[in-house]
Amino acid sequence: MRTHGRRAPVVEASGSWDENLRALAHRLAEFAAGPVEGAIAAIMAGGQHPEFNQTVLDLWRPAMESWHRLAHDAAERGEVAEGLDPRTVVDTLLAPIIFTPLAMRRPMDAPEVDALVDLLLSGSRAR
Repeated sequence: MRTHGRRAPVVEASGSWDENLRALAHRLAEFAAGPVEGAIAAIMAGGQHPEFNQTVLDLWRPAMESWHRLAHDAAERGEVAEGLDPRTVVDTLLAPIIFTPLAMRRPMDAPEVDALVDLLLSGSRAR
């Protein structure tokens, strides 16, 4: 589990908010499409094993912190709307990326990921 948990993509800011969010979304979609991630998501969604859920979240914490940092860094550069909560952005990004393979039994394809990112960018850009 520890080895697998380390596969959650850690992403460092390397470009603009648009570039970083798009890169993160595609890496997360690829990660979430894996069979092990699907099984983990199903167990977590079932809510029957809180210790398991906490273990997974603990293992993913460094990656999740890097995702939040992308939004925080973009805010510091003035690229996102003032007061934007990085957790809200990440949660909004993750929900369909995790839900699609879990419930629809298929990964999000690249155009779907790009459409999701476009939606998030339109709501998060500095005005």
